[in-house]
Amino acid sequence: MTKNSFFEKKILPYRLILWTAMLLYGASQLVWDPKRDIFPYGDVINNECPMPDMCFFGYTPKQILEWYQAIGNEGRSRYGMIAFMDTVIMMPLYSLFLGTEIYISSFSNDIFFFVPFVAVLFDLVETLTHGYAVVMFPDHLPGEMWLKIASVATIIKFIFIAIALILTVTNLIQRVVILGKKETKSN
Repeated sequence: MTKNSFFEKKILPYRLILWTAMLLYGASQLVWDPKRDIFPYGDVINNECPMPDMCFFGYTPKQILEWYQAIGNEGRSRYGMIAFMDTVIMMPLYSLFLGTEIYISSFSNDIFFFVPFVAVLFDLVETLTHGYAVVMFPDHLPGEMWLKIASVATIIKFIFIAIALILTVTNLIQRVVILGKKETKSN
């Protein structure tokens, strides 16, 4: 069974579900700011990010330790739930969505299929570090080096997500252009 026939028979039906879920999520971001409603503690980290997962350019261990303190017990509890939902729902959703789109529409090497899954690995390092810290606060916090690793993981996560999005859009545009050329030739 070739790559395309496998995907047409086995994966394509689920592709619609993934697209729908991602479009609904994206549309919800236009009308609802969940970070403000679910996590209403302001941009505590460096006056830019409400939580470490959203700091595109990372953070220092000092900023994170201050964040753990500033959000209080309720904020730490909420972040624990957010970390759980991120790990169980969002990571599989975005990695499967982007990975499938890259694989199906890839005209180049299939190795790019793994780009979103690499992003998930770094996302896991970041999310599990802070998830552990908010649950164990203040008795057992990650060390300064581990917090630096989590910060670097956050930056690398966003780099790989950006690469995956660029690959997805580029492949989609490439596919539309090729299909358009085929249609023009058949007419």
